[in-house]
Amino acid sequence: MKINILINGTNFIATLEDTETGKAFYEMIGNELVLNLEEYGGFEKVGSLGKSLPRNDVRITTKPGDLILYNGSEFSLMYGSNTWSYTKIGKIDNTNSLIEKVGSGDIKIKIAKK
Repeated sequence: MKINILINGTNFIATLEDTETGKAFYEMIGNELVLNLEEYGGFEKVGSLGKSLPRNDVRITTKPGDLILYNGSEFSLMYGSNTWSYTKIGKIDNTNSLIEKVGSGDIKIKIAKK
């Protein structure tokens, strides 16, 4: 399952995990999903999905470009690394310019099915 993520004028392609969580997120997108993400901890942008998705939290160390479900209803776009119990939703395929595009503050992203 491939999706487009528009971040500050740049389109990134991501691949979702072939899991219950990845499939539920893909269905949630509809035609387009717009998320307001807040800066958190200097390694991620996080925002509410407005509903809970299936979760299977495991302790992982994230990498830039990981798309994470936190606490069942929070979406995190990782641009740094952190170790915690998360459910992985997917990963941006090519993270070139990701850190530059997410910037240092809050952002709005648009997600669409590819």
